[in-house]
Amino acid sequence: MQNKKSQLEDLLPLLLLTVILVFLFIFVFYTEQARAKKIAAEVNFYSLSKDSTQLLINFLKSPFALDNYKNSNVADALSNYFLTKDKTLLSKINSQTKEFFSTSDLETDSSFWSLEIKYPGEKMLKIESDEAKGYMAKRIISTITVPANNLDKLIEIKLFIFYTKFTVK
Repeated sequence: MQNKKSQLEDLLPLLLLTVILVFLFIFVFYTEQARAKKIAAEVNFYSLSKDSTQLLINFLKSPFALDNYKNSNVADALSNYFLTKDKTLLSKINSQTKEFFSTSDLETDSSFWSLEIKYPGEKMLKIESDEAKGYMAKRIISTITVPANNLDKLIEIKLFIFYTKFTVK
């Protein structure tokens, strides 16, 4: 029969190995959870991006009442604005944009939307949600170019989402 000191010396490596294995399993578990959350956030952003592109296309195709045209849409109104620089037309575009996007899934308690409209040689137009506050992250979710009245130039429209709370990227 072995003495007690010998039994304790045999038990210590086993306990140390057990503690190391427990910490290793905990580390692997939390690493996998973090990776799964990151992948889920990327999938959600990808689907949001696809949905937002279609949302932006629907917005540009939505009817808009222009004085000289019968069947005009928002894209026609933007093109006409850059041609005429009419301030009342711009205010109509702003109000219709806010009305359209404020009812979408882009505006929530923790996020809001913003549009940036660029026309070559002109100051960029920025239209954003009325709920726009301080934000923690800004991501572009859709970009579209539409033709302008001047055949040599294109209007570039970017749709952004702003997160007011921290999200995993």
